[in-house]
Amino acid sequence: MFFGLLVALLLSLGGLAAAMPTTVLLVRHAEKVDDGTKDPVLSDAGQARAIALAEVAREHGVTHVFTSQYQRTILTGAPAAEVCGARATVMDASKADDLLAAVRALPAEAVVLIVGHSNTVPPLAEKLGAVSVAPMTEAEYDRLLVLTTTVDGAVTVVVSRYGEGS
Repeated sequence: MFFGLLVALLLSLGGLAAAMPTTVLLVRHAEKVDDGTKDPVLSDAGQARAIALAEVAREHGVTHVFTSQYQRTILTGAPAAEVCGARATVMDASKADDLLAAVRALPAEAVVLIVGHSNTVPPLAEKLGAVSVAPMTEAEYDRLLVLTTTVDGAVTVVVSRYGEGS
């Protein structure tokens, strides 16, 4: 009986680990206009970067897109969601734990794109298992982090660039 309970416990824990999406893409929003507001839209360069991100998302097979409530993240993620036929979800930028819970609740086969901010992308990557992520400057818009979780729960991070250099 004890052996049966142990097997059931291990299987249930394995199910919990499998619930985490295998692939998560993390980016900062694209370039924004400098209009003096707290919630600017994308500049022409930002719109071009959002289109480039949509191609990256298509190549990875993105199934879910998460953005903050700000226009610049929504507008950055919208082309990717459209091209991929992905569900787009807006989350409060100040509630990282809610975002992480939503991502972790997705099935293992989900491929997630998170569009955040220079001050949220590195900490989110670390909370998703990346060992150490360099801070992002206010002038950096082209960094793409691809986090892949292996069957044993290890997380690998590939850092690359997309779109025109920033």
